[in-house]
Amino acid sequence: MSEKTNDYLDGTLGFWPRANLRMHLLLCKHCRAFVGQMQATIRFIDRHGYTLMPEELPSKPLVEAFRQRAAAGDRPRPPE
Repeated sequence: MSEKTNDYLDGTLGFWPRANLRMHLLLCKHCRAFVGQMQATIRFIDRHGYTLMPEELPSKPLVEAFRQRAAAGDRPRPPE
């Protein structure tokens, strides 16, 4: 389910896979919640924009990278 969610939300899932996924969503409240959360995240990003992660983040543990940036006084800024 989680592998197909992005394609479903992007509208690139084929007819029968989309129909099967929608049937599953009718029956599974956990997956409905998951898809709903993804939709809410997409709406939030559309409204407020996003910034790309610095290139060094993927090579470090994420928490440590946030601590280092916070210690340096580097705060994320909204896009202009």
